[in-house]
Amino acid sequence: MRLDSQHKCFSNSRVADKHAAWSLSSISSGLISRPVLACKRGSDPLNHTGGLPVSTPTCSQVGMKKSFGMTNRPVLACKRGFASVLLLLLLVCIPPSMARDIPVASWDVSIPYGEWTRGDVFTDTLRFIGDDGEQLVALEADPTCDCLTADVLIDGQVVIRFEVLSDELDGPTEKLMYVFTESSVLDLLRVRLSLDVLPDAGQSESEDGQSDSDLSGYLSDGYTSSVDGTIPAETISSNAAADLIFFHSTGCRTCTRIVQFTLPGLEERWGAQLRVHEVNLDDRVGYSRLLAVRQHYGVEPGQAGSFMIAVGDTVLQTTTDLYDRLNGAIESALVSGSATYLALDIEPETGQENTRNVLRSFSF
Repeated sequence: MRLDSQHKCFSNSRVADKHAAWSLSSISSGLISRPVLACKRGSDPLNHTGGLPVSTPTCSQVGMKKSFGMTNRPVLACKRGFASVLLLLLLVCIPPSMARDIPVASWDVSIPYGEWTRGDVFTDTLRFIGDDGEQLVALEADPTCDCLTADVLIDGQVVIRFEVLSDELDGPTEKLMYVFTESSVLDLLRVRLSLDVLPDAGQSESEDGQSDSDLSGYLSDGYTSSVDGTIPAETISSNAAADLIFFHSTGCRTCTRIVQFTLPGLEERWGAQLRVHEVNLDDRVGYSRLLAVRQHYGVEPGQAGSFMIAVGDTVLQTTTDLYDRLNGAIESALVSGSATYLALDIEPETGQENTRNVLRSFSF
C-alpha cells in the first residue's frame, strides 16, 4: 500500500504544482480550507468554482494545506512514510539480544544443560560476567569437540551450537571449549558444557557406540607403504623413530575413535619406529602446549579443528583418509628425519603465562 501511495505522489506532482499556483491566487477568496475538505471527501477541489478540470490530489499531497506554495511537501511525506516502514521492518527482523549471563568467578566455568537425546540440537548465546558485574568481552572461542561450534559476536558474546551425535554414549558427558577475553586477569576461560545423554528406546548400540560404517578413514583403507616400492627400504634406518603428538579432549567423540581405532593400528604397523604422545586438552598445560604447537606450525585460531595431530612437518586436523595420511606422514618423517615439535618445555607453573604469550601473538 505504501508503494502505491508513493507512486501517486510522484505521478501527480505536476498537477500539484498547478494546484499550488491556483491556491495562491485563491487565498484572498477564503477558499484555502476547501481543498483539504475536498481531499478528505475524495472529490475534485476545483469543481466548486467550475475551474479547469484537474486530477484530484492524494491525501498525502494535503501536506500543502499550511503552505500551498511548497510543492515538494508531497514527495517528502511519501519519503518519510517509506522510511518509517523500513525502520519498522528492521526492528521486526532484528530480534533483541537473548544472551544468558554466565557468572565467572575463576578461569574454570561450568554450564549445566540438563538431559538430551541423540540427534538433539540446541543453540545458546552466552555473555560472561565477572565478579565486578562487568562483561568479560570474548575475543575468540575454541571448541575441542566436533559436535560443538562457537561464534563470537561483535559485542563479545558467544553463540554456541551443540549437536548430540548418534554415537554419543549414554549418561553424563562434558564438552569443552576455551574462550579468550579482553580481561588482563581472566584472559582465558575453560568452559565446560555438561549434559546427560538419555538412552534411545529400541536402539541397540555396540559396546563402543560405533558401527563399522562410521569408521571410514579411521582404519586402514589398503595403505601401501612406499618403502615397499618406490623408496628403497635401506633409506629408513632401523634405529629411526618418528614422534606423533595427538591433542584431544575427553568429550570429543572423534578423538575417542582415533584413540580406539587409529592409533592402535599405527603402533602395530610401525612398532618401535613410532612414538605416540597423547596430550589431554582438559587442563591448562595441555591447551597451552596445543597453542604452542599451533604457533610453531602456523595454524591460526580460525583454521583449528576439534583435534590436532602433528608428525614431522605434517599437521592433520580432519578425519578424511586419516589413517592412510598418517601412515604417509610417518613414513615421510622417517625418511627425511624431520622432527616433530612437541612443546615439551611447558610446565604446569608456566602454563597460564605461556597461554597469554601465545594469545598476544595472535591477532583476533
